[in-house]
Amino acid sequence: MRRRRGLGMLLGGLLAATLVAGGCRPASPPLIQPAPANAPVEVPSDLGRQALERITRLAALGPRDAGTPGGRRAAEWIAAELRGLGLAVTLDTFDDDTPDGPRPFHNVLATLPGASADGIVLLSHFDTKAGIADAFIGANDGGSSTGLLLALAGWLARQPRPLTLHFAFLDGEECRYRYGPRDGLHGSRRLAGQM
Repeated sequence: MRRRRGLGMLLGGLLAATLVAGGCRPASPPLIQPAPANAPVEVPSDLGRQALERITRLAALGPRDAGTPGGRRAAEWIAAELRGLGLAVTLDTFDDDTPDGPRPFHNVLATLPGASADGIVLLSHFDTKAGIADAFIGANDGGSSTGLLLALAGWLARQPRPLTLHFAFLDGEECRYRYGPRDGLHGSRRLAGQM
């Protein structure tokens, strides 16, 4: 019994020493140094107009319910917009189960390489929610964030980038009936599984 207690004390002491030693190392330097709080960022004065133009064109495509031809049409339009900005684009088409059976979804992915391979993901969903109203076009829900992200991609493509920027335009984010494992967030789950 005495031997066991001695072994337990020895292991406990080693664990404590390891934890203390591990906590005493200096912190790693940040990947990028933050800009001073008062450093101006020059964003084009017409960025809002550019975003609104894209929102208007996306909404003009009509409803973009996931798993429909309208959803596919929107994904292809987003991909073409990104290619026009000079980005490498992947149209990630996949099938996933829904309460109404399997449906096709289309995530649009693009990358702007930076000085470092480390990066961040900027994302938006572009699908519309079915059943809200006849011909619901989602100018705000799904459209506004998508239009803004497309405008930002165009601006960021012309800027020096310390980090790699990954753009993800997600499909199937809206639920059909009630959010759950097979209803909604299809594009997010797909993207998370690929990371």
